Amino acid sequence: MGITDRTNIEVILERPTTILLPGLPPKGDEQVVDCVNLWADGPRTSLFPVREHIGSEADSVRAKKA
Repeated sequence: MGITDRTNIEVILERPTTILLPGLPPKGDEQVVDCVNLWADGPRTSLFPVREHIGSEADSVRAKKA
């Protein structure tokens, strides 16, 4: 499977979020992000974990119980 067979997925966050990256500044240490880009061979299965955390809080609780 070549690189052209992959799917690009962009996850846009509801608000800027601070994350800790390995390494030294400017690329490492704490960084504020508002989106995350993923590359996946199987986008449907790659998004299963994401779906557990999106939607209303009630939806998230129901998904965890199922």
